[in-house]
Amino acid sequence: MKWLKRLLGLGGVDTEAVMDHSLQLARSGQQVEAVAQMQTAVRAVKESAGCPSCEYAKGLFNLSMLHVAIGDMAQGAGDCRLAADSCPATTNGMKDRLMYLMNAGQLLSRAGRTDEAIEILQTSLREREAAYGKEHAGTASGQQALAEVYMSAGRFAEGLELSEQALTTFFNESHRELPTA
Repeated sequence: MKWLKRLLGLGGVDTEAVMDHSLQLARSGQQVEAVAQMQTAVRAVKESAGCPSCEYAKGLFNLSMLHVAIGDMAQGAGDCRLAADSCPATTNGMKDRLMYLMNAGQLLSRAGRTDEAIEILQTSLREREAAYGKEHAGTASGQQALAEVYMSAGRFAEGLELSEQALTTFFNESHRELPTA
């Protein structure tokens, strides 16, 4: 933890570097220490960069990925949701928010919290449509994520409809999500 205190004393905090070290701790069985270390770094970023800020949101996202790595999908989803809510009202902040919302929904689905996942993914899709328009790959990615959760919840008609819309958009844009032969 001494190296973290030195790092925090230097001003800006690189949550990617702290994340790497936290993952090493977690892999060696020190999960509690890993999370505590990452939480300390995230608090330091919040103090230095403020909230909302892309830096703080990224720190929360990295904390989310640490929770996922140690098997806590629900906490990872909660951290992702906090990351989304901590993004500034800028172009980059909006893009990050949309990514964090989609990740939160997908993690909630993996945690078995399907209703919450659907709610967050619906919010994400509405915001994607407002930001990009209905026929944009960014919107199609949101449709695809929500379609997968609908399907896993047995809501096949809704899932199929969204999947078809996403596929049409990906096809029209010759997007990388479209399989090629």
